[in-house]
Amino acid sequence: MRHSFSLAALVLSSLVLAVVLFATQPLYARRVAQVQGMSAQQLLQKVVNNELAADKNDNSLWMYTSVTRKPGGSVEEIFLETNHGILTRRIAEDGKPLDKEQQEDQVRHIRELVNDPDEAEKVERDQSDDADKAEDMLRLLPQALLARYGKRRGDLQALNIKPNPNFQPSSHEAKVFQAMTGVIWVDTREDRLAEIDGHLSHRVDFGWGILGHLDRGGRFHVVQREVAPGHWEIVRLQVDMRGKALFFKSISVQQNETRSDYKLLPQDITLAQAANMLIHQSPSSSRVSAGL
Repeated sequence: MRHSFSLAALVLSSLVLAVVLFATQPLYARRVAQVQGMSAQQLLQKVVNNELAADKNDNSLWMYTSVTRKPGGSVEEIFLETNHGILTRRIAEDGKPLDKEQQEDQVRHIRELVNDPDEAEKVERDQSDDADKAEDMLRLLPQALLARYGKRRGDLQALNIKPNPNFQPSSHEAKVFQAMTGVIWVDTREDRLAEIDGHLSHRVDFGWGILGHLDRGGRFHVVQREVAPGHWEIVRLQVDMRGKALFFKSISVQQNETRSDYKLLPQDITLAQAANMLIHQSPSSSRVSAGL
C-alpha cells in the first residue's frame, strides 16, 4: 500500500499494448457506464464500502518512509507495521541525519519499547484507537455529506461534497462534517477513494466551545494510491487546522506528511524482529534493508 519498469518490460509492453488496450476497453467502458448509471451519493456509498472492506480483509504489513513537516521543522522516520503495533525510528531532522547521540537514543527507545510489554501495549492501543476513529469517520461519510458529480480527470471522478442538513452527529468528531465542503476524487477503475480535498466553511465548537473548537477556513488534503496490486495506502496527508481540538493522538492540526517506499513485510513478523530491522538499518539512509 509500486510499479517499476525495466527496459525489457517497456519493450515487451510495446509489443502487447494494442492487445491489452483492446482487451480492457470493453470492461472500462462498462465501468464508466456503471458509474454514470448511479447517483453521486450511491457512488460515494460504494467507494466507502470498498474502503471498509479492504481495511477489514487486508491484513498485510508494510514498511514505509515518512517525512513530516510542521511549523517547527521536519522529521523523517521509518515505520514498520507488525501485528502488535507500529514501530518507528527517527532518522533525520530538518533534512539532516541524526548525530551519534540522537541515534543511540532512538535505538534505546526501540529496545525499551519491545522489552516493556505495558508500554508496547499502550502504544498499540493508542494506534488502534486512532484507526477505529478514522474508520468510524469514514463510515459516516455517505450519511453526513451530500455528493454531486463534478469534473472528470482521467480515471478520477470528482464528487463535490457539502454537509447534509439532516445529519445528526453522535460524537464530537462527527460534528466536523457539519462544516465540511470540498471534493472527493474516486478512482473509477477500482472504485477506491483517491483523494479528499476539503475545508471548514464555518467554525466548529465542541461542547459549546468548552471542549475545544476548530476555526473556519481549516483545510485538509489526503491522497491515497495503489502502492502494490490491489493494495492502497495514504501517500500524502496535509492538515492545516487552527483551534484547540485534537481527536487523533498521532495527527497534528498543522501537518504536512509524505509517505513513500512502501515494502511488504512477512505476515508473521514479530515486534522483536521489526525492532531488529530498525536498529540495524543504516541511519544515513532513508531506506531500510529488508534483509537485515
